Amino acid sequence: MCKRVFLTAILLCAAVLLLFMPPAAYAQAPILTITSPAGPDTYASGDPMTVGWTSDQALSTGEFGVWVRSSSDTWYIGQVVPATGGTSFSTPITLSLPTGSGYQVIVAYRPTSGSGTWGSWATSWWSFAVSSGLPYLTITSPAGPDTYASGDPMTVGWTSDQALSTGEFGVWVRSSSDTWYIGQVVPATGGTSFSTPITLSLPTGSGYQVIVAYRPTSGSGTWGSFVSTWWSFTVTATMPAITFGQTLAGSITTPAEMDTYTFAANAGDRVLVRMSFSSGDFWMGVRIYGPDGTELAEQYSPVTAEIADCQLPTTGTYSIVAYDGFEGTGTGEYYLYLQRLNNPGSPVPITFGQTLAGSITTPAEMDTYTFAANAGDRVLVRMSFSSGDFWMGVRIYGPDGTELAEQYSPVTAEIADCQLPTTGTYSIVAYDGFEGTGTGEYYLYLQRL
Repeated sequence: MCKRVFLTAILLCAAVLLLFMPPAAYAQAPILTITSPAGPDTYASGDPMTVGWTSDQALSTGEFGVWVRSSSDTWYIGQVVPATGGTSFSTPITLSLPTGSGYQVIVAYRPTSGSGTWGSWATSWWSFAVSSGLPYLTITSPAGPDTYASGDPMTVGWTSDQALSTGEFGVWVRSSSDTWYIGQVVPATGGTSFSTPITLSLPTGSGYQVIVAYRPTSGSGTWGSFVSTWWSFTVTATMPAITFGQTLAGSITTPAEMDTYTFAANAGDRVLVRMSFSSGDFWMGVRIYGPDGTELAEQYSPVTAEIADCQLPTTGTYSIVAYDGFEGTGTGEYYLYLQRLNNPGSPVPITFGQTLAGSITTPAEMDTYTFAANAGDRVLVRMSFSSGDFWMGVRIYGPDGTELAEQYSPVTAEIADCQLPTTGTYSIVAYDGFEGTGTGEYYLYLQRL
Protein backbone atom coordinates (compact mmCIF):
# COMPACT_ATOMS: atom_id res chain seq x y z
CA MET A 1 0.00 0.00 0.00
CA CYS A 2 2.81 2.44 0.88
CA LYS A 3 4.61 1.66 -2.39
CA ARG A 4 1.43 2.36 -4.32
CA VAL A 5 0.91 5.68 -2.55
CA PHE A 6 4.57 6.60 -3.12
CA LEU A 7 4.37 5.71 -6.84
CA THR A 8 1.15 7.73 -7.22
CA ALA A 9 2.84 10.71 -5.58
CA ILE A 10 5.75 10.50 -7.98
CA LEU A 11 3.43 10.36 -10.99
CA LEU A 12 1.47 13.34 -9.70
CA CYS A 13 4.66 15.33 -9.21
CA ALA A 14 5.79 14.46 -12.72
CA ALA A 15 2.45 15.55 -14.14
CA VAL A 16 2.67 18.84 -12.26
CA LEU A 17 6.22 19.41 -13.55
CA LEU A 18 5.12 18.75 -17.12
CA LEU A 19 2.15 21.06 -16.71
CA PHE A 20 4.32 23.93 -15.53
CA MET A 21 7.28 23.42 -17.84
CA PRO A 22 8.00 26.45 -20.04
CA PRO A 23 6.69 26.29 -23.60
CA ALA A 24 10.26 26.09 -24.96
CA ALA A 25 10.48 22.58 -23.57
CA TYR A 26 7.93 21.37 -26.18
CA ALA A 27 8.74 20.77 -29.83
CA GLN A 28 7.08 23.53 -31.82
CA ALA A 29 6.39 23.16 -35.55
CA PRO A 30 7.50 26.19 -37.61
CA ILE A 31 4.99 28.59 -39.15
CA LEU A 32 5.64 28.95 -42.89
CA THR A 33 4.69 31.90 -45.11
CA ILE A 34 4.96 31.92 -48.93
CA THR A 35 6.59 35.20 -50.06
CA SER A 36 6.93 34.61 -53.81
CA PRO A 37 5.42 34.59 -56.32
CA ALA A 38 3.33 37.41 -54.83
CA GLY A 39 0.03 37.25 -56.68
CA PRO A 40 -2.21 35.68 -59.30
CA ASP A 41 -0.94 35.59 -62.88
CA THR A 42 -0.76 33.62 -66.12
CA TYR A 43 2.33 31.62 -67.09
CA ALA A 44 3.25 29.72 -70.20
CA SER A 45 3.90 26.00 -69.84
CA GLY A 46 7.65 25.62 -69.26
CA ASP A 47 8.11 29.04 -67.66
CA PRO A 48 10.45 29.35 -64.67
CA MET A 49 9.14 30.37 -61.25
CA THR A 50 10.99 31.11 -58.03
CA VAL A 51 9.14 29.93 -54.93
CA GLY A 52 10.19 31.75 -51.77
CA TRP A 53 9.03 31.28 -48.19
CA THR A 54 9.92 32.14 -44.61
CA SER A 55 9.84 30.30 -41.30
CA ASP A 56 9.24 31.85 -37.90
CA GLN A 57 12.11 29.64 -36.64
CA ALA A 58 15.69 29.29 -37.84
CA LEU A 59 15.84 25.77 -39.34
CA SER A 60 19.11 23.93 -40.04
CA THR A 61 17.79 20.36 -40.03
CA GLY A 62 15.06 18.62 -41.95
CA GLU A 63 13.74 19.59 -45.39
CA PHE A 64 10.96 21.32 -47.28
CA GLY A 65 8.67 19.96 -49.96
CA VAL A 66 7.47 22.26 -52.75
CA TRP A 67 4.51 21.31 -54.94
CA VAL A 68 2.01 22.82 -57.33
CA ARG A 69 -1.57 21.66 -56.91
CA SER A 70 -4.24 21.91 -59.63
CA SER A 71 -7.86 22.89 -59.07
CA SER A 72 -8.73 19.18 -59.46
CA ASP A 73 -6.30 18.37 -56.59
CA THR A 74 -3.61 16.83 -58.83
CA TRP A 75 -0.12 17.43 -57.41
CA TYR A 76 2.90 18.30 -59.58
CA ILE A 77 6.66 18.98 -59.37
CA GLY A 78 7.48 17.70 -55.84
CA GLN A 79 10.73 19.62 -55.29
CA VAL A 80 12.69 18.83 -52.07
CA VAL A 81 14.77 21.63 -50.49
CA PRO A 82 17.07 21.05 -47.48
CA ALA A 83 16.70 23.32 -44.43
CA THR A 84 20.21 24.78 -44.50
CA GLY A 85 19.80 27.38 -41.74
CA GLY A 86 18.14 30.77 -41.30
CA THR A 87 14.50 31.72 -41.75
CA SER A 88 14.27 32.50 -45.50
CA PHE A 89 14.32 29.88 -48.26
CA SER A 90 13.69 29.67 -51.99
CA THR A 91 13.93 27.30 -54.92
CA PRO A 92 13.50 27.58 -58.70
CA ILE A 93 10.85 25.39 -60.33
CA THR A 94 9.76 24.90 -63.93
CA LEU A 95 6.04 25.07 -64.70
CA SER A 96 5.84 22.07 -67.05
CA LEU A 97 2.14 21.74 -66.42
CA PRO A 98 -1.06 21.11 -68.37
CA THR A 99 -2.77 24.30 -69.50
CA GLY A 100 -5.49 25.42 -67.13
CA SER A 101 -6.28 27.69 -64.20
CA GLY A 102 -6.61 27.35 -60.43
CA TYR A 103 -3.02 26.21 -59.72
CA GLN A 104 -1.63 26.88 -56.23
CA VAL A 105 1.83 26.69 -54.66
CA ILE A 106 2.24 24.40 -51.61
CA VAL A 107 5.21 24.33 -49.20
CA ALA A 108 5.60 21.93 -46.25
CA TYR A 109 8.31 21.00 -43.71
CA ARG A 110 9.43 17.80 -41.99
CA PRO A 111 12.17 17.66 -39.33
CA THR A 112 13.79 14.45 -40.66
CA SER A 113 15.28 14.52 -44.15
CA GLY A 114 14.17 11.67 -46.36
CA SER A 115 11.44 10.32 -44.09
CA GLY A 116 8.67 11.25 -41.72
CA THR A 117 5.41 13.10 -42.03
CA TRP A 118 5.13 16.43 -43.81
CA GLY A 119 3.74 19.17 -41.59
CA SER A 120 3.65 23.00 -41.30
CA TRP A 121 1.80 23.40 -44.61
CA ALA A 122 1.67 26.80 -46.33
CA THR A 123 -0.51 27.45 -49.40
CA SER A 124 -0.62 30.55 -51.63
CA TRP A 125 -4.04 32.10 -51.12
CA TRP A 126 -4.26 33.03 -54.79
CA SER A 127 -4.32 30.80 -57.86
CA PHE A 128 -2.57 31.12 -61.21
CA ALA A 129 -3.12 29.91 -64.76
CA VAL A 130 -0.83 28.06 -67.18
CA SER A 131 -1.24 28.68 -70.90
CA SER A 132 0.40 27.29 -73.98
CA GLY A 133 3.08 29.78 -75.02
CA LEU A 134 0.99 32.87 -74.22
CA PRO A 135 2.63 36.12 -73.06
CA TYR A 136 3.06 37.16 -69.46
CA LEU A 137 1.12 40.43 -68.91
CA THR A 138 1.52 43.12 -66.24
CA ILE A 139 -0.86 46.06 -65.70
CA THR A 140 1.15 49.28 -65.24
CA SER A 141 -1.65 51.86 -65.01
CA PRO A 142 -3.72 52.91 -63.24
CA ALA A 143 -1.29 52.25 -60.40
CA GLY A 144 -3.47 52.04 -57.31
CA PRO A 145 -6.92 52.23 -55.75
CA ASP A 146 -8.88 55.45 -56.21
CA THR A 147 -12.34 56.94 -56.56
CA TYR A 148 -13.70 58.03 -59.94
CA ALA A 149 -16.90 59.68 -61.06
CA SER A 150 -19.12 57.88 -63.53
CA GLY A 151 -18.03 59.05 -66.98
CA ASP A 152 -14.44 59.81 -65.96
CA PRO A 153 -11.60 58.89 -68.33
CA MET A 154 -8.99 56.29 -67.37
CA THR A 155 -5.87 55.17 -69.21
CA VAL A 156 -5.16 51.43 -68.90
CA GLY A 157 -1.55 50.48 -69.57
CA TRP A 158 0.13 47.07 -69.59
CA THR A 159 3.28 45.29 -70.68
CA SER A 160 4.05 41.90 -72.22
CA ASP A 161 7.19 39.83 -71.73
CA GLN A 162 7.03 39.10 -75.47
CA ALA A 163 7.01 41.54 -78.38
CA LEU A 164 3.55 41.06 -79.94
CA SER A 165 2.61 42.22 -83.43
CA THR A 166 -0.29 39.84 -84.04
CA GLY A 167 -3.45 39.13 -82.15
CA GLU A 168 -5.29 41.48 -79.82
CA PHE A 169 -5.95 42.42 -76.20
CA GLY A 170 -9.24 42.65 -74.38
CA VAL A 171 -9.67 45.27 -71.65
CA TRP A 172 -12.55 45.03 -69.19
CA VAL A 173 -13.71 46.37 -65.86
CA ARG A 174 -15.20 43.79 -63.52
CA SER A 175 -17.48 44.61 -60.60
CA SER A 176 -17.41 42.95 -57.19
CA SER A 177 -20.51 41.00 -58.25
CA ASP A 178 -18.58 39.65 -61.27
CA THR A 179 -20.37 41.78 -63.86
CA TRP A 180 -18.07 42.70 -66.75
CA TYR A 181 -18.12 46.14 -68.40
CA ILE A 182 -16.51 48.12 -71.25
CA GLY A 183 -14.92 45.29 -73.28
CA GLN A 184 -12.39 47.39 -75.20
CA VAL A 185 -10.36 45.53 -77.90
CA VAL A 186 -6.82 46.72 -78.63
CA PRO A 187 -4.72 45.31 -81.50
CA ALA A 188 -1.22 44.01 -80.72
CA THR A 189 0.66 46.39 -83.01
CA GLY A 190 4.20 45.52 -81.99
CA GLY A 191 6.50 46.03 -79.01
CA THR A 192 5.97 45.11 -75.37
CA SER A 193 4.05 48.14 -74.00
CA PHE A 194 0.41 48.89 -74.72
CA SER A 195 -2.30 51.26 -73.50
CA THR A 196 -5.84 52.36 -74.23
CA PRO A 197 -8.18 55.08 -72.94
CA ILE A 198 -11.48 53.94 -71.48
CA THR A 199 -14.48 55.82 -70.09
CA LEU A 200 -15.83 54.70 -66.71
CA SER A 201 -19.54 54.84 -67.56
CA LEU A 202 -20.36 52.48 -64.73
CA PRO A 203 -22.93 52.10 -61.94
CA THR A 204 -21.84 53.70 -58.67
CA GLY A 205 -20.21 51.26 -56.27
CA SER A 206 -16.91 49.84 -55.04
CA GLY A 207 -14.83 46.75 -55.77
CA TYR A 208 -14.18 47.40 -59.48
CA GLN A 209 -11.08 45.79 -61.05
CA VAL A 210 -9.29 46.24 -64.38
CA ILE A 211 -8.83 43.05 -66.46
CA VAL A 212 -6.52 42.59 -69.48
CA ALA A 213 -6.25 39.41 -71.58
CA TYR A 214 -4.62 38.38 -74.89
CA ARG A 215 -5.54 36.10 -77.80
CA PRO A 216 -3.24 35.37 -80.73
CA THR A 217 -5.97 35.56 -83.40
CA SER A 218 -7.77 38.87 -83.87
CA GLY A 219 -11.54 38.61 -83.84
CA SER A 220 -11.74 34.99 -82.70
CA GLY A 221 -10.27 32.40 -80.39
CA THR A 222 -10.02 31.95 -76.65
CA TRP A 223 -8.79 34.75 -74.41
CA GLY A 224 -5.75 33.82 -72.30
CA SER A 225 -3.00 35.49 -70.25
CA PHE A 226 -5.54 37.08 -67.97
CA VAL A 227 -4.14 39.67 -65.56
CA SER A 228 -6.10 41.87 -63.17
CA THR A 229 -5.31 44.67 -60.77
CA TRP A 230 -4.94 43.26 -57.28
CA TRP A 231 -6.59 46.39 -55.88
CA SER A 232 -10.13 47.65 -56.47
CA PHE A 233 -11.51 51.13 -57.13
CA THR A 234 -14.77 52.99 -56.48
CA VAL A 235 -17.10 54.76 -58.90
CA THR A 236 -19.30 57.58 -57.60
CA ALA A 237 -22.06 59.58 -59.17
CA THR A 238 -21.11 62.41 -61.51
CA MET A 239 -19.23 65.00 -59.50
CA PRO A 240 -20.56 68.56 -59.12
CA ALA A 241 -18.91 71.27 -61.21
CA ILE A 242 -17.45 74.50 -59.85
CA THR A 243 -16.70 77.53 -62.03
CA PHE A 244 -14.04 80.20 -61.74
CA GLY A 245 -15.03 82.93 -59.31
CA GLN A 246 -17.64 80.71 -57.61
CA THR A 247 -18.03 79.88 -53.91
CA LEU A 248 -19.90 76.68 -53.03
CA ALA A 249 -21.16 75.37 -49.70
CA GLY A 250 -20.35 71.74 -48.88
CA SER A 251 -20.41 69.31 -46.00
CA ILE A 252 -18.52 66.25 -44.75
CA THR A 253 -21.32 64.15 -43.29
CA THR A 254 -19.52 60.88 -42.46
CA PRO A 255 -15.95 59.96 -41.46
CA ALA A 256 -13.68 59.14 -44.45
CA GLU A 257 -15.94 61.12 -46.83
CA MET A 258 -14.15 63.19 -49.48
CA ASP A 259 -16.19 65.59 -51.66
CA THR A 260 -15.09 65.99 -55.28
CA TYR A 261 -15.69 68.94 -57.62
CA THR A 262 -14.65 69.29 -61.26
CA PHE A 263 -13.66 72.21 -63.46
CA ALA A 264 -12.39 72.62 -67.02
CA ALA A 265 -9.13 74.47 -67.63
CA ASN A 266 -6.41 74.99 -70.21
CA ALA A 267 -2.74 74.14 -70.16
CA GLY A 268 -0.81 76.90 -68.38
CA ASP A 269 -3.77 78.22 -66.38
CA ARG A 270 -2.94 79.21 -62.80
CA VAL A 271 -5.67 78.56 -60.25
CA LEU A 272 -6.37 79.37 -56.61
CA VAL A 273 -8.48 77.13 -54.36
CA ARG A 274 -9.62 78.11 -50.87
CA MET A 275 -11.57 75.94 -48.40
CA SER A 276 -12.82 77.59 -45.20
CA PHE A 277 -14.52 76.28 -42.07
CA SER A 278 -18.23 76.88 -41.48
CA SER A 279 -19.28 74.54 -38.64
CA GLY A 280 -18.50 71.14 -37.12
CA ASP A 281 -15.33 69.51 -35.81
CA PHE A 282 -12.76 68.91 -38.56
CA TRP A 283 -9.77 70.43 -40.36
CA MET A 284 -9.92 71.84 -43.86
CA GLY A 285 -8.11 69.66 -46.40
CA VAL A 286 -8.03 70.29 -50.14
CA ARG A 287 -6.26 68.72 -53.15
CA ILE A 288 -6.13 69.33 -56.90
CA TYR A 289 -5.91 66.40 -59.34
CA GLY A 290 -5.10 66.52 -63.04
CA PRO A 291 -7.19 64.97 -65.85
CA ASP A 292 -5.08 61.77 -65.58
CA GLY A 293 -5.61 61.54 -61.80
CA THR A 294 -2.17 62.86 -60.81
CA GLU A 295 -2.16 64.88 -57.58
CA LEU A 296 -0.90 68.40 -58.32
CA ALA A 297 -1.22 70.21 -54.98
CA GLU A 298 -2.48 69.75 -51.41
CA GLN A 299 -3.02 71.96 -48.36
CA TYR A 300 -4.64 71.44 -44.96
CA SER A 301 -5.26 73.74 -42.01
CA PRO A 302 -7.56 73.98 -38.96
CA VAL A 303 -9.57 76.91 -40.36
CA THR A 304 -8.72 77.81 -43.99
CA ALA A 305 -6.72 75.67 -46.42
CA GLU A 306 -5.56 77.57 -49.48
CA ILE A 307 -3.73 76.40 -52.59
CA ALA A 308 -2.61 79.89 -53.56
CA ASP A 309 -1.13 79.18 -56.99
CA CYS A 310 -1.24 75.92 -58.96
CA GLN A 311 -0.17 75.96 -62.61
CA LEU A 312 -2.06 73.36 -64.66
CA PRO A 313 -0.03 71.20 -67.07
CA THR A 314 -2.63 70.18 -69.69
CA THR A 315 -6.01 71.08 -71.10
CA GLY A 316 -8.82 68.98 -69.65
CA THR A 317 -11.11 68.39 -66.68
CA TYR A 318 -9.52 68.80 -63.26
CA SER A 319 -10.78 67.68 -59.84
CA ILE A 320 -10.80 69.34 -56.42
CA VAL A 321 -11.16 67.02 -53.42
CA ALA A 322 -12.32 68.47 -50.07
CA TYR A 323 -11.91 66.38 -46.90
CA ASP A 324 -11.12 66.35 -43.19
CA GLY A 325 -7.42 67.21 -43.22
CA PHE A 326 -6.65 66.09 -39.64
CA GLU A 327 -7.53 62.50 -38.71
CA GLY A 328 -10.12 61.87 -41.41
CA THR A 329 -12.85 61.17 -38.87
CA GLY A 330 -14.27 64.67 -38.44
CA THR A 331 -17.45 66.02 -39.97
CA GLY A 332 -18.84 69.46 -40.60
CA GLU A 333 -19.66 72.17 -43.12
CA TYR A 334 -17.35 74.27 -45.27
CA TYR A 335 -17.17 76.73 -48.16
CA LEU A 336 -15.05 76.17 -51.27
CA TYR A 337 -13.81 78.91 -53.61
CA LEU A 338 -12.11 78.56 -57.02
CA GLN A 339 -10.53 81.23 -59.19
CA ARG A 340 -8.34 81.32 -62.30
CA LEU A 341 -5.60 83.88 -61.72
CA ASN A 342 -4.50 84.51 -65.32
CA ASN A 343 -8.03 84.93 -66.70
CA PRO A 344 -10.41 85.32 -63.75
CA GLY A 345 -14.00 84.25 -63.79
CA SER A 346 -16.76 86.80 -63.02
CA PRO A 347 -14.46 89.77 -62.29
CA VAL A 348 -15.63 93.31 -61.55
CA PRO A 349 -13.85 96.00 -63.62
CA ILE A 350 -12.24 98.88 -61.74
CA THR A 351 -10.59 102.00 -63.22
CA PHE A 352 -7.83 104.27 -61.94
CA GLY A 353 -9.07 106.82 -59.40
CA GLN A 354 -12.21 104.78 -58.65
CA THR A 355 -13.52 103.62 -55.25
CA LEU A 356 -15.87 100.64 -55.21
CA ALA A 357 -17.97 99.15 -52.42
CA GLY A 358 -17.73 95.37 -51.99
CA SER A 359 -18.70 92.64 -49.57
CA ILE A 360 -17.49 89.21 -48.44
CA THR A 361 -20.75 87.33 -47.90
CA THR A 362 -19.52 83.77 -47.17
CA PRO A 363 -16.36 82.22 -45.71
CA ALA A 364 -13.69 81.37 -48.32
CA GLU A 365 -15.07 83.99 -50.72
CA MET A 366 -12.53 86.17 -52.56
CA ASP A 367 -13.74 89.06 -54.73
CA THR A 368 -11.85 89.70 -57.98
CA TYR A 369 -11.46 93.03 -59.80
CA THR A 370 -9.63 93.63 -63.09
CA PHE A 371 -7.93 96.66 -64.68
CA ALA A 372 -5.83 97.31 -67.79
CA ALA A 373 -2.34 98.74 -67.41
CA ASN A 374 0.92 99.21 -69.27
CA ALA A 375 4.39 97.88 -68.59
CA GLY A 376 6.15 100.13 -66.09
CA ASP A 377 2.97 101.58 -64.56
CA ARG A 378 3.08 102.00 -60.78
CA VAL A 379 -0.20 101.46 -58.94
CA LEU A 380 -1.62 101.90 -55.45
CA VAL A 381 -4.42 99.71 -54.04
CA ARG A 382 -6.21 100.39 -50.75
CA MET A 383 -8.91 98.24 -49.08
CA SER A 384 -10.67 99.68 -46.02
CA PHE A 385 -13.16 98.23 -43.51
CA SER A 386 -16.83 99.21 -43.65
CA SER A 387 -18.72 96.72 -41.46
CA GLY A 388 -18.69 93.08 -40.32
CA ASP A 389 -16.10 90.89 -38.63
CA PHE A 390 -13.05 90.31 -40.83
CA TRP A 391 -9.59 91.63 -41.73
CA MET A 392 -8.78 93.47 -44.93
CA GLY A 393 -6.69 91.36 -47.33
CA VAL A 394 -5.68 92.44 -50.83
CA ARG A 395 -3.44 91.00 -53.58
CA ILE A 396 -2.38 92.05 -57.08
CA TYR A 397 -1.89 89.45 -59.83
CA GLY A 398 -0.25 89.90 -63.23
CA PRO A 399 -1.80 88.97 -66.61
CA ASP A 400 -0.14 85.53 -66.38
CA GLY A 401 -1.55 84.89 -62.88
CA THR A 402 1.68 85.59 -60.98
CA GLU A 403 1.17 87.23 -57.58
CA LEU A 404 2.94 90.62 -57.50
CA ALA A 405 2.02 92.02 -54.07
CA GLU A 406 -0.06 91.31 -50.95
CA GLN A 407 -1.06 93.19 -47.80
CA TYR A 408 -3.47 92.47 -44.92
CA SER A 409 -4.50 94.47 -41.87
CA PRO A 410 -7.42 94.66 -39.37
CA VAL A 411 -8.73 97.98 -40.74
CA THR A 412 -6.97 99.17 -43.91
CA ALA A 413 -4.68 97.10 -46.15
CA GLU A 414 -2.63 99.17 -48.59
CA ILE A 415 -0.28 98.17 -51.41
CA ALA A 416 1.41 101.57 -51.62
CA ASP A 417 3.55 101.09 -54.73
CA CYS A 418 3.53 98.13 -57.15
CA GLN A 419 5.37 98.44 -60.46
CA LEU A 420 3.70 96.42 -63.23
CA PRO A 421 6.00 94.33 -65.44
CA THR A 422 3.98 93.96 -68.66
CA THR A 423 1.12 95.44 -70.60
CA GLY A 424 -2.13 93.59 -70.07
CA THR A 425 -5.06 92.95 -67.76
CA TYR A 426 -4.25 92.78 -64.04
CA SER A 427 -6.34 91.42 -61.17
CA ILE A 428 -7.00 92.61 -57.62
CA VAL A 429 -8.29 90.02 -55.15
CA ALA A 430 -10.03 91.19 -51.94
CA TYR A 431 -10.63 88.73 -49.08
CA ASP A 432 -10.70 88.14 -45.34
CA GLY A 433 -7.01 88.46 -44.47
CA PHE A 434 -7.22 86.86 -41.00
CA GLU A 435 -8.61 83.31 -40.81
CA GLY A 436 -10.55 83.33 -44.07
CA THR A 437 -13.88 82.72 -42.34
CA GLY A 438 -14.96 86.31 -41.68
CA THR A 439 -17.54 88.26 -43.62
CA GLY A 440 -18.41 91.92 -44.02
CA GLU A 441 -18.33 95.02 -46.21
CA TYR A 442 -15.40 97.06 -47.49
CA TYR A 443 -14.28 99.79 -49.89
CA LEU A 444 -11.62 99.30 -52.57
CA TYR A 445 -9.58 102.12 -54.18
CA LEU A 446 -7.20 101.93 -57.18
CA GLN A 447 -4.86 104.61 -58.53
CA ARG A 448 -2.03 104.76 -61.05
CA LEU A 449 0.91 106.68 -59.60
